Amino acid sequence: MKVKWMQETLCTSIVIASACKTCIHNEDIENTSTSKVSGGRKAIMWCIQKQSMVSARDLSARSADGETDRLLDVSTPPLPSKNTSSVVAFYAYLSTTLGQTGLGPDHTIKFDVVKTNQGNGYHSGSGVFIAPQTGFYVFTWTIRVGSYDHSSPNFHSTEIVINNNVYGSSYALAISDSSRDDSGTGTVVAHVNQGDDVYIKTHSSHHGGGGILSEGVGRSSFSGWKLN
Repeated sequence: MKVKWMQETLCTSIVIASACKTCIHNEDIENTSTSKVSGGRKAIMWCIQKQSMVSARDLSARSADGETDRLLDVSTPPLPSKNTSSVVAFYAYLSTTLGQTGLGPDHTIKFDVVKTNQGNGYHSGSGVFIAPQTGFYVFTWTIRVGSYDHSSPNFHSTEIVINNNVYGSSYALAISDSSRDDSGTGTVVAHVNQGDDVYIKTHSSHHGGGGILSEGVGRSSFSGWKLN
């Protein structure tokens, strides 16, 4: 488009120049006075110079507009797609009630029904999550406690272990004279290295008694996901 406009401008200038030559020739024939011919030529040359200045300004303006359009015509780059292979998340729960007479200390709870396991880090056979990637993780677990002995309350304290170190705990108490069951939930945020083990176990000294319930109206569960 710009080249075509320049061609048109050049053609216009040629036409003007040709017309000016004709005018000069006529002036030479009609005017015997050298001063008149010279004056006519000056007037015509002034017209040509004026036209050239206008054309130059117009060309500069068009060039600036073209540069502006070029700068503005920048396509927004597409957002990077989320690579699902970098997502780590799991969710599992108990399929049935555990240990109506108590589980004892340091008992690893195996959440055997796996609903989500992106990254394949959770192992239902052992109840252990093995981190496939290094990063910050959120872990949360819920333990539902049932009271089977109506004469005394039943409770459970559970701990989350990360790389053989206790990182957090939760507590649930079921009082026989007011409720047959209760639940406790724990949540932690931790930096975990690739290959570290994470699991839930009963407390080493305050493990309590009674069963850990899990049924359709309320599940005991364990889940986690990587933040970054």
